[in-house]
Amino acid sequence: TQVTGIKDNTIEVNRSETYGFRYLVGADGVSSLVRRHLKIPLKKRIVTFQYLIPGNAENHMEVFLDSGNFHAGYAWIFPHSNYLAVGCGADPRKISPDVLKENFHKWLQEKGLDISNAEYQSFPLSYDYRGLRFNNIFLAGEAAGLSSGLTGEGIYPALVSGQITAHSIIYDIPVEISMKSMLHYKRVQENYLNVLYAAGPFRDYIFNMTLWAMNNKSVREYITEGFS
Repeated sequence: TQVTGIKDNTIEVNRSETYGFRYLVGADGVSSLVRRHLKIPLKKRIVTFQYLIPGNAENHMEVFLDSGNFHAGYAWIFPHSNYLAVGCGADPRKISPDVLKENFHKWLQEKGLDISNAEYQSFPLSYDYRGLRFNNIFLAGEAAGLSSGLTGEGIYPALVSGQITAHSIIYDIPVEISMKSMLHYKRVQENYLNVLYAAGPFRDYIFNMTLWAMNNKSVREYITEGFS
């Protein structure tokens, strides 16, 4: 049922019915109505473009770090049983969506990927976390801005934040304690992302150094733990 308005401790449904609530959980994505009701800004976003290219997917999963085309973002090829998901994403504050899309289409041509019969998709991701609990209102998953600004991953933090929200309501557990570990790794990723933003022409060098460092087992374990 579509929630069309929120006021005090009530929600409006389908612009006609009103229901009261003791707790409200906003798990309503990047365009969260609940977040807007709380007047929480959303500045940190990732814009993505993707094509689902039909055909037998014999490729391996690939990730492409290409500062010239995607700034601090990246492109991907994810194989599925009968199609390839090929896309890219980056923060629109660092590279305009129009430029990103143009670069993406040039990159597709260079890779020899035919998108003439492909399904086009585009969607934003939010990594602008400002908190999980606001008195008796909660934000979960992408509504809370818990996606990774570095990788775009959002499923795991969505599941964890939903679980933490439930525990907080049922057992009155402070969410800050339960979120401590997840927020630590989110900060690790965003610190690395800020280094990439500031690196300018040296960004590809940092990409290459990161990949080189991952040949070391202990470094690889630390990076994998912090970035996933």
